[in-house]
Amino acid sequence: MKYLIFSDAHLDRKEFEFIVDKYKDDTDVVARFYNGDSQFEARDPIFEGLTTVVGNMDFDQPFNIENVYHSNQDDITFYQTHGHLYRADYNLDTLWEQANKFNAEIVLFGHTHEVVSEIYKGKLFINPGSISNPRGPQAFLGGTYVVLNVTNEAFEVDYFGRAGEKISSISKIFERKNTL
Repeated sequence: MKYLIFSDAHLDRKEFEFIVDKYKDDTDVVARFYNGDSQFEARDPIFEGLTTVVGNMDFDQPFNIENVYHSNQDDITFYQTHGHLYRADYNLDTLWEQANKFNAEIVLFGHTHEVVSEIYKGKLFINPGSISNPRGPQAFLGGTYVVLNVTNEAFEVDYFGRAGEKISSISKIFERKNTL
């Protein structure tokens, strides 16, 4: 099964809509996660079909601070938050502690605008970067998002650029047995 993960649009409606439209009819994508900081109103129809959380730049109250999503298809639990309330820009410990409360195997976050895909203390952490304002070593790419492919054996974290092209140089595969 596949999961769409993106974050930190910061009013870039065109790119947000491009990503949503690109995957809306893809039947292999079973869940679509947006990790906050759109700066759109929570009731905006653009969020239809997305699991969303509030970012530090989202001021509309109806967004959730966190979500726990269990995929029956893959028997896997996701923990999703923006990251600003859990000090994601300093280390992953507080995020790990929060995700561990829900026995989550995969932790999704944003906030830093930097690409992260790593196994940390038995959990797969994914930050798709920012689709509009990337930072860090991959900033030159101009924006990124993730399609996570989950099999019985592996987690395939595929990064894509703003035009929808796969970025093989930062995509990674993790053995599933190495997590929780």
